[in-house]
Amino acid sequence: MAFDFEQLTRTKLVDGRDHVLVRPGLVLVLYCNVPIPSIGPHIANAIDAYLSVIHPNTLQTYFAENGTYRNLTSARITKDLKALRKLPNDLEYFFLEYSQGINGEVGTHAILFDGNPFDDETLPLETNLLRLEFPYNLLDNLDLETFVEFILMIAKLVPFQSGNAGYSLKRSQLFMPASTQQINQLLPRYLAFDPSFDDAREEMRGCTPSAHWINLLDSDLVEKIGGIKAIEKALPSADIRQLENGILIRVAMLPPIGDINRNAKDIGCLPDLARLMRPTRFEVEGFGQPADVFDAMTWLARYDEMKSQKWDNS
Repeated sequence: MAFDFEQLTRTKLVDGRDHVLVRPGLVLVLYCNVPIPSIGPHIANAIDAYLSVIHPNTLQTYFAENGTYRNLTSARITKDLKALRKLPNDLEYFFLEYSQGINGEVGTHAILFDGNPFDDETLPLETNLLRLEFPYNLLDNLDLETFVEFILMIAKLVPFQSGNAGYSLKRSQLFMPASTQQINQLLPRYLAFDPSFDDAREEMRGCTPSAHWINLLDSDLVEKIGGIKAIEKALPSADIRQLENGILIRVAMLPPIGDINRNAKDIGCLPDLARLMRPTRFEVEGFGQPADVFDAMTWLARYDEMKSQKWDNS
């Protein structure tokens, strides 16, 4: 039976229309331990690559400096990419958000970059974040290997430390904490969805995010979890590809959903990967809510006692 992704969409009535608070999608997330301005040109190249594979004019709005969402134009994109390629050395912050959604609602497509110079005293584990978003049904009309090749291309363009790709619950930044509450209610049932919790970047340096459909680890993290041979031994059914600066690990043929009401039979070898990455797993308390409301550490450990499933989850 086909899965109804639309049941995961959450809306709020705003000015007489339904404003999308939460939308499921396919998402690529990269955490980078290279500070701005050094990472700026790499991010610009990745944004160029993303824009080249989506339909022109898909992205409709951008988050402006005054805290509002405004119409996105080609001139604005050109301005932002030029700025990313020539960031000043004393820059304190660079934030970019483009979306297909309007007025801050969650769209089908989006780009988010949260860039900082790093302050080892206040946030010693801080990383920079790049997120590229697609519709949940992208693979209905796109060859699977083509999408994997896109991820490989972005991984080559951006000096990632770690990252993941797969299904995600994308949230409205404008209407938090409402979107956060809705996502945290869904996570315990749909195990393979990423929560799109951007603040995770503040705790990710030298660490790995939650095990996902596709996982990216740089060379340092590969060594921290035992090296390539240990990874291949622990994950004999996984698709493991060595990259210039690390590896890509794909745990199942298709992106898992992990619906526990269907016994989560599509999770591939996510449990084996989660156990392998446990020593480097990042730590966070509540995914935007107090730990007594949502225990993020328990959720991050959700696969630790589970049994891996077949690679072919089609």
